[in-house]
Amino acid sequence: AWSVAVAVSLRYPERPLGALLFVLAVMYVLLALQATSDPLLFTLGRATRPVAEVLLMWIMLAFPSGRLANRFERGLVATAALAVLTLWLPSAMFSPQIPMAGPSVLCQADCPRNVFFVQDRPELAHALSTAMRAVGALLLLATTGVLLNRLRRATPLMRRVLAPVLGVSMARALVMVAFLVGSGSRLAFILTFLAVPLSIALGLLRGRLYTARALQRLVSGLRGTPDMHQLREVLAREGVADLVATYALS
Repeated sequence: AWSVAVAVSLRYPERPLGALLFVLAVMYVLLALQATSDPLLFTLGRATRPVAEVLLMWIMLAFPSGRLANRFERGLVATAALAVLTLWLPSAMFSPQIPMAGPSVLCQADCPRNVFFVQDRPELAHALSTAMRAVGALLLLATTGVLLNRLRRATPLMRRVLAPVLGVSMARALVMVAFLVGSGSRLAFILTFLAVPLSIALGLLRGRLYTARALQRLVSGLRGTPDMHQLREVLAREGVADLVATYALS
């Protein structure tokens, strides 16, 4: 997932999408700090996780342009960031162990010291942690709804590009809801977290393959010297509007 995020960010260095994916690749590296025994580095690695979740939501909503399309999408990302500050961070301050360890934390109950810890309030920490999971699941469901609506209104080309990202968003929402009720799969949690850059790469590849096939059919249809009526039929059949839209993916 890290290498895919870097590869896509380098392929689109001039775009917001490239910048977002590069930051995501850096966060994937920081997540490896969860394996260290140093309290400060371990806490940094753990704190990277909720921030990465916000960035993943941002990337899914902004794909493929890298820009959030409207106020509602910006509100979803802002709400996710606010939840990290008002729910996740306080839950870490009131528990000796940072809540929501997740499947990627190997130490589990015997982890390094939590440098955010201020006072042991287990009931409050648990309530804040549960609220964070609930808000996260609702935001992912809202993100899935936005992508589904976008997919419904998209051109054939954009449907091929967006479909993998929509699939991952739906899977992440289901996994988060499963964890909220205490029956989530550790493997599914990890896979859906790492699958976002992979789904983006797959979407871009599907878009390019569709474009190549459409261009090939267009050239074949223009062999010879077609009259104006035949030319209009060929252009309409091969979806020239879709081909023009590929400049957004080039």
